Amino acid sequence: MKYIKLTLQYMRNKHFWKLVLLVTVPCIAVALFTSFSTTANFIVHFFEADISTFAAVYRHTSEVDWKVLLGLLASLLVFAMLCSIFIGTMQRHMRTGTFAITNIGKRINEHFLPSLLTIASLFALIYIYGLSMTIGVSFWWAVTSNKIATFIMTIFSMIVMFFLVMYIICIFSLTCPNIVVTGQGIRDSVSYSLRASHRRLRPLFAAFSLPIVIFMAVQFANVFIEVRAVTIILDSIMNIAICSYYPVLIFVAYYDINEKDREDLLPINRM
Repeated sequence: MKYIKLTLQYMRNKHFWKLVLLVTVPCIAVALFTSFSTTANFIVHFFEADISTFAAVYRHTSEVDWKVLLGLLASLLVFAMLCSIFIGTMQRHMRTGTFAITNIGKRINEHFLPSLLTIASLFALIYIYGLSMTIGVSFWWAVTSNKIATFIMTIFSMIVMFFLVMYIICIFSLTCPNIVVTGQGIRDSVSYSLRASHRRLRPLFAAFSLPIVIFMAVQFANVFIEVRAVTIILDSIMNIAICSYYPVLIFVAYYDINEKDREDLLPINRM
C-alpha cells in the first residue's frame, strides 16, 4: 500500500488537476469507440455466447477492427505527446519543487520516445491479454466440449494471466522514469528496471493491480445496467483515472526506490 499512498499524496496536490486536464479529452474520445466492459460482458453472458470456433470467441472478446485500430493508433500518438508534457512537468516538479506547464515543445522532444514506447507496450499487453483469453476459451472448449468446464477453466486462466501481466508491468515499470531522469538508453533502463523493481516488487504489485481489480469490479456491475451512456461515462472516468494515476505511480516509486529527495514534498511546496 506504500506506493498507493505516495501516489495519492501527489495527486492531492493543488496543481495536479492541471495535469489531469491534459488527458481528459482524449480519454473521453477513446471511451467513445472502445470499452473496458467487453471481457466482463463476455463472462456474464458466457453461457449464451457462441464459443464453437476461435473466430466466434474473438468476436465476443475483442473490439479490434480496422476502424478501432486506426482510432487506437491515433490515440497512441496523442497520448504519447500529452504524456510527454505530463511526465516532464511532474518530474520537474518533483526535482525542483516548481510546478509549471511550460516549454511544451522541449517536453515533447525529450520525452516523446519513452512515452510512446511505454503506452504502446501497455496497449500491446492489453491486446495480448484479450487474445490469450480467446485462445484459452477455444482450447478448453476443444478439450472438454463442456461449457461449465470451459467457463471454470476460463476464469482460472484469466486470473493466472492477470497476475502474469501485472508482474510483467511491474518489472518493466521503472524503465520510463529512468530514461527521463537519467537520460540512459532503453536497453540500460530496461536492465535497471529488471534489477530495481524486485527490491520493491510486493508494494509495486499492489499499487499496479488493486486499482485494476476495482475497475474490473465496476465493469462487471456495469454489464447488468447495459446503458450505453453510462458505459461511456464510466469508461471515460476510468481512462482519466488510469492516465492520471499510473504516470505518477512509476515516478514516485522510482524516487523512493532510488532514495532521491523530492522537492515537491518540502513544506513550502506542499498543498
